[in-house]
Amino acid sequence: MQVEPADHFVNWQQDAFGNFLARLVFPRRARSLTLTIGLIADLKVINPFDFFIEPYAEHIGFDYPKALAEGLKPYLRPVDEEGEGLEAVDEIEDIEAGTSPTLTVDLDAGSYVLICNITGHYDAGMHTALTVT
Repeated sequence: MQVEPADHFVNWQQDAFGNFLARLVFPRRARSLTLTIGLIADLKVINPFDFFIEPYAEHIGFDYPKALAEGLKPYLRPVDEEGEGLEAVDEIEDIEAGTSPTLTVDLDAGSYVLICNITGHYDAGMHTALTVT
């Protein structure tokens, strides 16, 4: 991971799921922030048919039980749909394999989430929280 401005501190943390999080602390205000992230994916073969289907989900068009549906609400809306309290700031579309595109965004102070919305990438850990102070 490369971070500009170079004058910063990195505090590595680990969440309850074993994911490593980098907390960046900048002692002075910065006019820009550049993050260059290298990704090494640990790929393994899995059987996509090794699961059980709940009785309520055996037929297409099922409804989740009320308690489960409420907890799944953020995950059941289309990726391009903005939800309550959520706003897409910017995005890079159609990134070609092996490329490292750059996106510069002016962010106000607040909490943000960086995600990859390609199917399966979010579940594989391609997301992180970012707080701008």
